[in-house]
Amino acid sequence: MRFTSINHKNGLSSNKITAVLQDSEGMIWTGNKIAIDRYDGYRTHSYTLGRNNNINKIVEDKDKNIWATTTKGLYCFNKKEGGFKKITSSNFQHKQFLDQNIVALKFMTDNIIYISTDSGNFFQYKYDDSLNPIEDSFKGILNRPAPLKFHITKIIDGPEESLILGTSYGEVFKMKDGTISHYFLKNSENIYRINDLSMDEHNNLWVATDGNGLFKIDLIKNKTKHFIKNKSSNLSINNNVVLCLLSDNNRVWMGTDGGGLNLYYHDSETFEYYTQDFYSTTNIADNSILDIKKGHNNTILLSTVHGGLSIVKNNFDIKNIPALKLGFSTKDQQGSNILEDSNKKIWISAGREGLVKYDPDSGSSTLFTDNPSLVSDLNGSIVMSMVEDHNKRLWVGTLRGGISIIDLNSDEFLNLKPENQVHQAYALALDHSGNIWVGNRTGITIYNENLDIKEKFTPTEPLYNSSNLVNVIFKDIKNDMWVGTANGLFRYELINKGQYKKHSYYHDNTDSTTINGNHILSVGQNSNLNIFIGTYGYGVNQFNRKQNNFSPYTLSDQMAGKTIEGIICDKNKNTWFSTNLGLTKVDSLQNVFNFNHNDAVYPFNGGGAYLGTNGLIYMAGSFGLSYFNPALIDNSESEFKINFIAAKAISQNTETSYSFNELTQCNNNFDSNITIPPNNNLFTITYSCSDPIISNDLKYEYKIAELNNTWNNVGSQQTITFSNMNPGTYSLWVKAIDKNGTPVKAHASLKITVLPAIHQTIWFKVLMILLAIVLLLIIYFWRISFLRKKEIHLKNLLDQKTNEAKRQEQRIAQDKIRMLQIEKDHQELSQKQLIAELKFKNQELTNNTLLTVHKNDLLNNIKDKLQFEVKQKQIDKKNILLLIDHINDSFMLDKEWEQFYALFKEVHPFFLDNLKSKHSNLSERDIKLCALILMKFTSQNIANLFGISLSSIKVARHRLRRKLNLENDQDLYTFLKKYN
Repeated sequence: MRFTSINHKNGLSSNKITAVLQDSEGMIWTGNKIAIDRYDGYRTHSYTLGRNNNINKIVEDKDKNIWATTTKGLYCFNKKEGGFKKITSSNFQHKQFLDQNIVALKFMTDNIIYISTDSGNFFQYKYDDSLNPIEDSFKGILNRPAPLKFHITKIIDGPEESLILGTSYGEVFKMKDGTISHYFLKNSENIYRINDLSMDEHNNLWVATDGNGLFKIDLIKNKTKHFIKNKSSNLSINNNVVLCLLSDNNRVWMGTDGGGLNLYYHDSETFEYYTQDFYSTTNIADNSILDIKKGHNNTILLSTVHGGLSIVKNNFDIKNIPALKLGFSTKDQQGSNILEDSNKKIWISAGREGLVKYDPDSGSSTLFTDNPSLVSDLNGSIVMSMVEDHNKRLWVGTLRGGISIIDLNSDEFLNLKPENQVHQAYALALDHSGNIWVGNRTGITIYNENLDIKEKFTPTEPLYNSSNLVNVIFKDIKNDMWVGTANGLFRYELINKGQYKKHSYYHDNTDSTTINGNHILSVGQNSNLNIFIGTYGYGVNQFNRKQNNFSPYTLSDQMAGKTIEGIICDKNKNTWFSTNLGLTKVDSLQNVFNFNHNDAVYPFNGGGAYLGTNGLIYMAGSFGLSYFNPALIDNSESEFKINFIAAKAISQNTETSYSFNELTQCNNNFDSNITIPPNNNLFTITYSCSDPIISNDLKYEYKIAELNNTWNNVGSQQTITFSNMNPGTYSLWVKAIDKNGTPVKAHASLKITVLPAIHQTIWFKVLMILLAIVLLLIIYFWRISFLRKKEIHLKNLLDQKTNEAKRQEQRIAQDKIRMLQIEKDHQELSQKQLIAELKFKNQELTNNTLLTVHKNDLLNNIKDKLQFEVKQKQIDKKNILLLIDHINDSFMLDKEWEQFYALFKEVHPFFLDNLKSKHSNLSERDIKLCALILMKFTSQNIANLFGISLSSIKVARHRLRRKLNLENDQDLYTFLKKYN
C-alpha cells in the first residue's frame, strides 16, 4: 500500500493526532491537544478549544453537525459563527457531567445522545435544534451491575437494536431497553482496558485491548478467538496494544501502539503489517496509530502519535514484501525481472546484487550472488532475463556473465561448456521444440536441450555495435518467434518443424503501416490473440497478421506512459502494460485505467509486471515484491466530492471574503447563493477534492451556463478568477477528470449573484426614465409656448414680408416685361441683320456663280475662235493675243470657284461635310453639281458653268442620282436638303 501524509507541512497544528473524521462534505477534521484542525484539501483552519484540552473523538451526527469529545467536556461546531461552542447546562449537576472527560459518545434517534465519562458516569440526554441540551431529558443509565468500578470506553450498535459497551476493566456489556448486562470477556479472560470495538460484515465482534491483544467473537456461534503478538507468523497481530479498529471491505484495520498498522483478511484469515520506513515517504508515517476512520472514495484515515495523518487507498489492495526482507538493498532503482517456476517459487532479479528465490508459502527467500572465486554459481550480478525449460532447469541471462543454469530440484548450478558460453544474455525464450533462444548484443544463439549450441544468427546486418542487441524474444500462439532489437523487429514464422521464415519490420516515416519506433522493448498478445509491440518512447503497435503490417494502438493516447517494458494478459481478459509511468490496464470493453505511485504502482525502469499461475500480478524493484489480484481492483474514483472552500470578491475600495460555511451551504444548492457587491473588479474562488490521494492526478473544468455554457479546461489549477462580472445571476459548475481522462461523477455547483451598482439597479433606471419623462414634458410644454409666440411673431413678420414680396414681385414682373421687350427687339434686330447678311451672301454667291458662267462662256468663245483660226490658212497674231487675254480672264475665274466654296460654306456650313461623310463615292465634280442644285440653279446655268452641253448635264444628273441610290420618284433637291 502507498500512504499519503498530512502533517504540519499542510498546516496541522500538531503531528500528534488523537482523533480524525472526514465528514459528509469531504472535510477532514483532526484533533490534538492544541486545537481541532479542519483540512479542506487545499489549506488548514484551526479551532482552539482552550488550553490543555485534548480531543478524544470527533463524530458527525445525522444532521451533519460536527461534535468533539474532549478531556474538558463536549463541544459542537456552530456553523453560523464558524467555531466550536461548549455544550453546557444551567443545571449544576448536568453541567458537572458535561464538563468531565468524555471518552465515549453515541448518537441515537430523536436527537438522543449517550455519553460516558472516565469518572464512571454514563448518561443520556436529548438536544434541541440549536444543539443545546433539553434540561428535563437528562437521565442516568439505570439497572447497572453494582458495584460499577469501571467506565464505558466504547459504545457501538449491537444485534437486535442493542448497544455493545466496552469497559476500562476489560469486560464487554450489552445494553438493551435501558438495561445493562454482561456480554463477553469475563475478568478471567481479560483485565485490560478495551480501547475499541468493531462489528464486521460476518457478525464478528472485534475487541481491541490495551495490552492483551485482540479478540474475535463470533456472535452467531458464540465462539471467541484470541490473537496475541506473534513475530514468526502472519496468523496473528504483531503488537498486543491495539488502540483502534475499523471493519471495512472484508478486512479489519487495526492501529497498534508501536506495531504500525495490522490488516486482517477474512478470506485467508491472515494478517499483514505496515510499519514505518524512515527511508520512504510513501509508507505509514508512524507506528503508533490512535484512531482509524473511513474516508471518502475508499480511503482510510489513520491518526498517528508522531507522524500526523496517514491516508491509504482501500480499493487497490497491493500487498508488498519489502526489499530488505527479501534480501537485497533498496539503493538500486532498476526494475526487476520476475519468473514463477514450476515449483511455485518466485524468482526475482535483485538489481546489481544477483537473484532472489522467494517461497510464498514459507515467506523465506534465498539470495544467489556471483562469487568470482566460485565456478558453480551465478555468472554475473545483473540479471536480465529468465526462462524455465522442459527439464525443470532455470536459465538465467546476465548483463556481463552470460548464461547460468539452475537445477530447480536441487538449486545447483549447471555449467555450460566454455565454448558454448556467451558474454551477455539479454533475452531468453523457449521455442516449440524446447530449444532455448538466447538474445545478446550480436544476435541470437539457440541451444538444444543438451546445452549445446544449435544455431547462431543475426537478425540484420550490423550497422553499428548495438544493431542486433536483442531486448525481447516472444513465442506467440502460432509458435512464431518474435525478436525485438534496438534497431527493428523480426518475426520468425514457423513453416516446418525447425524451419523459420524471417520477416523484418522497420519504421518508415512515409508509411503509416510500419512500426512507429525501431527500439523494441516488449512483445505480447491479448485474449483475442492480437500481437502488441512495446517500443521505447513511442507507445504500443498492433500487428495485423493478414496484412503483415502494423497500426498504432488506438488506445495509446489514453495510456500514461510511452515506454512499454512489458505486456501481459490476465485471466479476466484484461491487458496490462508496464510503462515508464506505472501500470496501464485495458479491459475487454477497451476501457483504459492508469495506475501510478498513488496506487502503490511505481514506474518500470527495466523489467515488467508478471502474471503468476495463481492469477496474481507481480511487480518488483527497489520497493521489494508487490502483488495484487486484478479481479479485486475497484477502478471507481467517483465517490469523492468537489467543494468550494474559499472565495473573495475585490472591488475598487472593498474586499469581501466568503466563509467556508457560506460556501458549504451554497454548494450544489441553487436555493442559496453568494452575493458579490457591485463594481467588482475580481472574483476568485477556490475548490478542492475530498480525496487527498488522487487530488494531484485530477484535472478540472468549469463553465458558467449563463455565458457560453461550454466547459473550460484549467488543468490541475484549483483557483478560478473572473474579472468585471456584469450584474446578474450566474451558475458556476466545476467538474473533475481523472488520470485516465474520464470525467467523474463528482461536481460542484454554485449560484452567484452579482449585485448592480446604484446606476445599474432597476429602480434607479425607472427613476431615471421618470425624470427623463418629466424633463421631456417640461421641455415639451416650454417648447409649445415658445413655438406659439414664435408663430405669432413669424406670422406678423410673414405678413410684412409677404406684402414686401408682392411689391418686389410686381417690380420684378415689370422688369421682366421690359427685359423681354428688349430681348424681343434685340432678336428682331438680329434676325433682320441675319436675313440681310444671308441675302448679301446669296447675292454674292449668285454673282460668283454668274462669274463662273461668264468664265465658261469665255472659254467657249476661245474654243470657237481657235477652231476658226485652225481652219484659216494663215494665223492672225492679233487674234492669238486676244485669245491669251481671254485665257488670263479664265484664270481669274478659277479663283472665283474657290471664293464660291468659301461663301457656300458660310451659307450652308454642314452640307458639304455631311454629304461627303454619307457618300464618300462622290467626285469633286459631283459635289459641285450637288451644291448648284441645292442653290436651285437651272440645268442651263449649270451647263454654262461646267462648259458642257445641256444634254451632258442631264447625263451628269442621272449618274448623280444613281450614286446617291435615289428612286425614280424621289426629288433630288429634296434629298439634298436633309444634309444642309
